[in-house]
Amino acid sequence: MMILHRGGRSKALVLVRDYSILDTSPEAILIDVVVLQDGTENYSTVTAAIDTAPSSSEHRYVIYIRRGTYNEGVFVEKPNVVFIGPLWLGYHIITDPTVAANFTVTLLIEGDSWLSSTGISYKSGL
Repeated sequence: MMILHRGGRSKALVLVRDYSILDTSPEAILIDVVVLQDGTENYSTVTAAIDTAPSSSEHRYVIYIRRGTYNEGVFVEKPNVVFIGPLWLGYHIITDPTVAANFTVTLLIEGDSWLSSTGISYKSGL
């Protein structure tokens, strides 16, 4: 089975067995954009992909993040944005090496919902 891609690039099709998105059937997952560092997909940074998400939407805006370490602070201030990727440990990491005075926030996630098992890992920059 394959996942359909909402955009125009057919090479962004992804095997269903590579991940799961909780209670959604694989046939129902449509990817809006794909991120890969080398620039061969829709975007080369997670932040650029988030910037294209609608400010108001009733459907999930699905960002598929391909293999790599993305050294950027990621802030999502838009509703219904979902990151997905293969469920292989160490496959991709989003990291932010920012340090504040005498403390570091390793992981802060705030919002209306959080899907923890989407295959994306996060780590502190220290």
